[in-house]
Amino acid sequence: MTRRDSFARKEASQALVKGFKTAVEWDSWGQIEEANKAYRDLCKKILSMHDETKLDFEKNEVESLKSLVSCLKVRIMEIKNDRNYGLGLSQVQSLETFMDMLLVNTIPFPLDISSFSKDLLNLSELKNFSDKLSRHSSYDSATANSSLTRQGDILLTLYVSKMGFKDVSNFTDPTMTISIVDSNGVIIEQPEEIKGSEISKPNHVLFNQEVHFNTPMRLIENDFGFFFEFKHFKAKKKKVSTKAWCFLELDEIKGESGKEIYLEIYKKPTDF
Repeated sequence: MTRRDSFARKEASQALVKGFKTAVEWDSWGQIEEANKAYRDLCKKILSMHDETKLDFEKNEVESLKSLVSCLKVRIMEIKNDRNYGLGLSQVQSLETFMDMLLVNTIPFPLDISSFSKDLLNLSELKNFSDKLSRHSSYDSATANSSLTRQGDILLTLYVSKMGFKDVSNFTDPTMTISIVDSNGVIIEQPEEIKGSEISKPNHVLFNQEVHFNTPMRLIENDFGFFFEFKHFKAKKKKVSTKAWCFLELDEIKGESGKEIYLEIYKKPTDF
């Protein structure tokens, strides 16, 4: 599944992993007050995650985050009351792999929390948390990526001129979708779509438009790529179809600005 908010997710994930490891470290050393505070801070960070990051969450991620908060709450009570409520430090430590994958890859929550007493959990708080995340199913990745920019950052603009085919006479409503994709095939920014401005028979569809990206160049790694998908409307099938695609590597656009680049055209389907 593609995640257009890839950079924001990685930053949020790193912050949660750091908080988790700090809490577990204090806990393993028997530093009760420090561990209690670190677990509480981590819970607070998770519960306020959407407000701070504007991330979009899938249903299974919401359930995993609720389960994680539940475990943290139980561990807080165990430390506070010096009692075992069915969790214990060793099971909290076993969550390390899950934490490393959280928000980056889909992974089920590894512990069964059904045995925890409801008296240990703030069920209304968890329900409000779940409801808030579930309401935000539409995500404006352009806004999120623009929030990653810092003073002095360089943003990329590409000028798309035209695309050539043997015969363009049968194309209806041609468009070009441009995406930035990381090494795992994840789309990291809301794809841009531009419409063909003219069909120049017999061989070219003209676009002659600029495409502006919100992801700073410092965050676009060398193994990322730019994908250009040519699409058109098929009246008989009543659907938009991808005809062909092109791929642009980062190395090809480094250096001088304004240079012309000619790309190879590949047959569908697009291979992210």
